[in-house]
Amino acid sequence: MKKSHLFEWSAWVAAGVVLFMVSQWTDFDFWLQDHIYDATQHAFPLRNHWLLQDVLHDGIKKVVVALWLGLLGIRLFAHKVGLPAVWVRGLNYLLISSVLIAGSIAFLKHHTHIFCPWDLIRYGGDQPFVPLIGSEPATTRTGQCWPAGHVSTALSFLGAYFFLREINRPLARKVLVGIVTLFVVLGAAQTLRGAHFLSHNLWSLWWAWGVAMSVAVFYPPVIPEAENDV
Repeated sequence: MKKSHLFEWSAWVAAGVVLFMVSQWTDFDFWLQDHIYDATQHAFPLRNHWLLQDVLHDGIKKVVVALWLGLLGIRLFAHKVGLPAVWVRGLNYLLISSVLIAGSIAFLKHHTHIFCPWDLIRYGGDQPFVPLIGSEPATTRTGQCWPAGHVSTALSFLGAYFFLREINRPLARKVLVGIVTLFVVLGAAQTLRGAHFLSHNLWSLWWAWGVAMSVAVFYPPVIPEAENDV
């Protein structure tokens, strides 16, 4: 393993430890959500706001699905249009990592039983708080809110950064800034709606980054033979 890769994995593990300690042993999530929740209305005022719900939630999903299908179409017809081998392999990596990121986050959401803020008694709901680790209180149903799923629409494209940094680092950095910016916007929108705690979004970022790195280990986005074909 390259020293740079070892550093990345070490940083990823360290980030996970810090995130766990902050989300598990501090009340920062509650502190932030308390400032968003309107106790007089017993609701999150922006839960159904058209910009947050119709545009940044429902609308962006359709755009991202269309983008993913477009990339799939390019890959399927790559040889007919003469796409260089390095880009074919890069698309393979991006499509594989995007499916695994979105799919694994969806799987975790359905099996961790953690509720959204708007489900909690503290915020006008009817369910108790379920910690990430610890005894689960008795509930009438199971939560499906950890890690945050909606931000995976942005995070599923993290593979583009890992691919591009092997052939064009300046472009890769720009792409990463774009992905992270979209992640921040979508995450903030869901937090303002009461759909997720801030840590839910950060856990998704941490997880997606790890998946993208893992796929790159088993299926490198660029190999020397492919680079020579450019």
